Amino acid sequence: MPSAIKYFAMKSLADYNVKILKNTKVIEVSKDGALCETPEGKKLIHGFDMVVQAIGSKSHNSLEEKLKGKVPALFVIGDAAEPRRAVEAIEEAVATALAL
Repeated sequence: MPSAIKYFAMKSLADYNVKILKNTKVIEVSKDGALCETPEGKKLIHGFDMVVQAIGSKSHNSLEEKLKGKVPALFVIGDAAEPRRAVEAIEEAVATALAL
């Protein structure tokens, strides 16, 4: 990804206090939050209004079915929608976020 795009994308996320959890697997989503498996172990994460699934280069979209009907709006973006280059997925994420 070009460094300028990465810089502004990361700055925008920081400005909105977005917390990025790397190497984290969502095990279950419930009204209490999301049970996640992190490198440090399992933990319940709550107080969020959006989950963004970002994984490898193979489309994997199991979270969409789990969230359908449980959230007011659901957008499938990035490699969950279609595998492609990171910069294209980031542009799609920015466009989706700005449209909210």
